[in-house]
Amino acid sequence: TYNSQPIYEYVVDFNNNDWEEKLVGVQFDIEYYNQDDYKGNEDIYSKNYLTLASKIATEVKKTDLKLGFAIPYWLHRDGTFEKLLTILKETTDSYVVLMSYRDTPYGDNGTVAISEKSFEIAEKNSSNVKIYIGQETIKNKVKSITYFEKYEEELHEASTEIAEKLSQHKKCLDICFGASIQAFQRRF
Repeated sequence: TYNSQPIYEYVVDFNNNDWEEKLVGVQFDIEYYNQDDYKGNEDIYSKNYLTLASKIATEVKKTDLKLGFAIPYWLHRDGTFEKLLTILKETTDSYVVLMSYRDTPYGDNGTVAISEKSFEIAEKNSSNVKIYIGQETIKNKVKSITYFEKYEEELHEASTEIAEKLSQHKKCLDICFGASIQAFQRRF
């Protein structure tokens, strides 16, 4: 099981200090679907994940922190994504980062295509939850999901294309790369 309380308490304690700098939010990347016994226990893991997300959201609502979850693009298949949106729309400022990891925005298996369903679900549910698109930039044995061996210009062009193609969705505000971009930049 995953205990988010120490992380949350750390952020709240940090923000309660007298320092000028404050943390603006917390983001969780809980990859429960990578557990050895996930197959055959999907419902249990999904239920536990949503219970944890609900507990975290309840605590974060007591603060002015932003709340985010990094999730795989396919999480909508079993209804977990829609339920997570319902939990998050109760918070003031929340978002999800769709881990839509592909090395191209194009085609049936490109970033745009694999992200579409999540945007449709969010818009259907009139959710106020922002959606960002995550792209992988670190080395991975599956080369079709990372920009690691590509040039920086290719990543920039792909980001622009993804943003343009998904801009029809009012939920698509930014392309989110997170800390992985640092590893990408060090290569050049």
